[in-house]
Amino acid sequence: MGHQPTFKSLIRINLLATGVICSVCLVFLLIAKVEIVRALFVSVMGAIIMLAIGIGDIYILGFKPAGDAYVRLSPRQRKLRYLISYSISPFIYLFIWILFEPVVSDEGHHWTDRSFMAVIVLSSWLMNTFVILLYNYNFLQQAKIQSEFENLELKAIISETANQVLKQQIHPHFLFNVLNTVKTLYKQDIKQGETYLVHLANFLRASLSNPAARIVRLEDELQLCWDYIEMQRVRFGKALTYQADLPLAVTQQKFVPHFSLQALLENAIKHNDLTEESPLNIQVVVEGDHIKVINNLQPRRFTEPSTGQGLPNLAERYRLLSGDEIHITQTETCFAVRIKLLDDEGSNHRGRAAHRG
Repeated sequence: MGHQPTFKSLIRINLLATGVICSVCLVFLLIAKVEIVRALFVSVMGAIIMLAIGIGDIYILGFKPAGDAYVRLSPRQRKLRYLISYSISPFIYLFIWILFEPVVSDEGHHWTDRSFMAVIVLSSWLMNTFVILLYNYNFLQQAKIQSEFENLELKAIISETANQVLKQQIHPHFLFNVLNTVKTLYKQDIKQGETYLVHLANFLRASLSNPAARIVRLEDELQLCWDYIEMQRVRFGKALTYQADLPLAVTQQKFVPHFSLQALLENAIKHNDLTEESPLNIQVVVEGDHIKVINNLQPRRFTEPSTGQGLPNLAERYRLLSGDEIHITQTETCFAVRIKLLDDEGSNHRGRAAHRG
C-alpha cells in the first residue's frame, strides 16, 4: 500500500478538523451571547454531525478498516460515490438534529418547513464538501510522497543496473572472450573480425552513451540486441538462431526500459545449452501491447557465473516505471518472458497505470 491514505489517518484528519471547527463555533456563539450550556450543546451537535459525515465519506469513498486498504475507483465510480455522499449527508444531519433538538432549540420545526429543510441540506452539503476537500488534499499529498519515494527507488535501481552493465563490459571474463574472439577472427578472416568489432563498438557505445536512461525507443533496444546477438553468433555459430521481425510502426512508436530485451537474450544464452545439433532458438514477437521473448528450453548442467538478479531487477524496474508486472511462462520445452510496451518517452507510466486501476 505504500504511502496511500489509510482509514486511521483519515479518522485523525476528521477528528482534528472537527475539533478546530467546533471550537471556533463555540467561541462565536459565546461572543454572540448565547447561553453557555446551549452553546456547548450546539457545538457538540455540530461535532457529532461532522464526525458522522466524515466517517460515512471514508466508507463511501472506498476505505475498509479491516484491511486498511483503499479501493481504486474509476472516475465514473468516484463521481457516483460523491453523489451518494451528498445524498446521505442531509439525513445524517437531520437524524442528529432530532436527537439534540430539545436542548438546542426553543421552538419546534415542522418537517414541511422549506426554509428549515433548506438550512439542513445546505449545512450538510457544506460539511460534506469540506470533508471531501480535506480527504482529497490528503490523497494528493500522499500521492506526491509515494511518487517521490518511487522515483528515488527507481533511480537507485537504474543506477545499479547501469553499474552492473558497466561491470559486465569491463569484467575480465567478458574482455577475455572479446579479445580471444578478435584474435582468432583476425587470424582466420579479417573481414569477419572487422564486422565483429563494429558490433562490439555499437554495443559498447549504446551501453556507455546513456547508462542511466530509463526507457529507450524499441527500435534502439532491438539494434542493441542485434549487435549483441551478432557477437554471440561469432562465438556459437549455427548453435544460435535469432528472429525479431516486428512491425515498423511498433518499433518506432513504442518504448521499453533500457537493456530490458538484451537482458532477456543474455539470460537465455547463459542458462541453456547451445549446439549445432540442438541450437538455441530465440524469438522476439509482439502480442498486442506486449513484447515477448521466447526460447526453447534446454538447461545447462553448468551455467556461467551469474548474480541471479536479472529477471527480478527487470520486474522491479517495470513495477516502478508503470505499475505493470512482467509475465514469465515455462513449459517442458519453452521459456518465455512477456513485458509491456510503453507509450512514450516522457510520460508518467505509473500514473497512467494507477489511473486505470
